[in-house]
This record gives sequence, C-alpha cells and structure tokens, in this order.
Amino acid sequence: MTMLPDDAADVGDDATWWLRRAAWTYAALRSGELVDSDGQVEKARHPVEIQILGTLTFPDGQLVLGDPYLLDDQPTPITRRLRATPYDVLVAMATVGPDHRRVAASLLVDGSGPVERWTMAHLPSQQPRSLTEHEFFGYPVDAGTGCFAGLAAATVTAEVMLQDAGMLEDPLSLALFEDEPAPGAVLLSPAPGSDSVAAFSSGWGDGYYPTWIGLDAHEEVVVVLTDFLLTNEPFAPPTPATAPPSAPRGWRKLFRRH
Repeated sequence: MTMLPDDAADVGDDATWWLRRAAWTYAALRSGELVDSDGQVEKARHPVEIQILGTLTFPDGQLVLGDPYLLDDQPTPITRRLRATPYDVLVAMATVGPDHRRVAASLLVDGSGPVERWTMAHLPSQQPRSLTEHEFFGYPVDAGTGCFAGLAAATVTAEVMLQDAGMLEDPLSLALFEDEPAPGAVLLSPAPGSDSVAAFSSGWGDGYYPTWIGLDAHEEVVVVLTDFLLTNEPFAPPTPATAPPSAPRGWRKLFRRH
C-alpha cells in the first residue's frame, strides 16, 4: 500500500462537519479500511487499496477539478495554488462486495511532510464561511467521472469532449470504458502533445463531491483528496437533506448527502 503523509492536524469533536469528514476520510484511507456507519451504528467495513497512477505537475500551481465531460471551455481553477513539484496521483479503491470495487477517493500527494491543517477546495467566487454546519462546496458529476487537471490540460479536455459530442470515442473515454472490467481510473493526455489529465469513476456515480486540501506547516499543499462520499461516517446526521432537482455546470454549496 502506498504510504500517505502523516496527519498532524488537530481536529476536535466540536469542529464543523466538513472538517471532521476530511480528517476522518484521510485517516480511514491511511488505515486501509472504510467503515460505513448510520449515525453511531456500524453497517459495514470495506477494505481500501491505494493505487498509484503516475504523476502530475502544475508549473503554474493551478488545479482544475470536475467532471471532465462537464468542463467549461474556459475552466476555472480552485483558489489554492499547488507546488510546482510533481504530485503522485493516487486512487483509493474500496471493496464493497464480492468482486465489486468502487473508487472511494482520488488524491494528489507530494509526500514532503505531514498535514498540519485541512481546508476545502473552492472557486474564487465562493466563500467557505458562508456554509452552514452540514454544507460543503463540491463539483457536480453527471457522467460518473471526476478529474484532476492543470488549467492547460483541462482546457484541451473540454475542447476534445465538445468535439466528441458524446460519442465516447475520445482518448479518455476509450481508456476508461473500452476494457472490461473498466479500470476505474486513468492518467493520459486528452490530445497528442497536451498535458496529462487524471480521470476516475466517482464512487457510486453522479452527485456532488467535495475536495479536501491538506496543508503543511508552511501552508503548502501536500495532499488533495476528492471524497466521493462512498460511506457515511460515525458522526453523520441521522436525516440528511436532499439536493436541488437540477444540477448546474458550476459548483454548488450543498448538504453533505444528496
């Protein structure tokens, strides 16, 4: 199992839901097991295997998150800038039944030091302080797929997807769906000569998914973790709210379950 950096963040029981969820999810991935709970009642335990896809580099520090099939032609990076050094691209595959695995999370890790603080990925137009107790900012998924990409790679991906017009004959779709069983995650160039993009199936499928960012003592990004909300945590609210019926292309602030 690929080792993830230590988590030295001090997250107390009185912290907001999203902060506790970030620390809980990361600890579960490091332990190699996700525990699904309904409130305080344990429902199931799912072994987790961390797989490495390769590396991505962000020379300008800009990271785009989203469903690659929904990217705008001018994608908007998150506010937090990454280091210019390479990040390992990892996927956490959870075994949820006999011969049945799902992507529980995708990660970028630079391995330079422990996580000292968790924060939430968001766009420039969004203010995390506006969130209520059980809300988060996350990106919409409507094609069962999420991605990590630099700004240039995301722009090329959006162009390729537009040209493909839903035929699923683009390089990313062929890599994700041509083989049986599907690989669940790929790292490739969406077009000849372009920067690479990492794409992965999103947990149970479509929805809205948050990304937690682990910072070191110097406020540098050492971990990026997209949480596909595959399981409930022990402190989950007993009656989750539902999401609005329609999903815009932009990010939304939503209750933790939809």
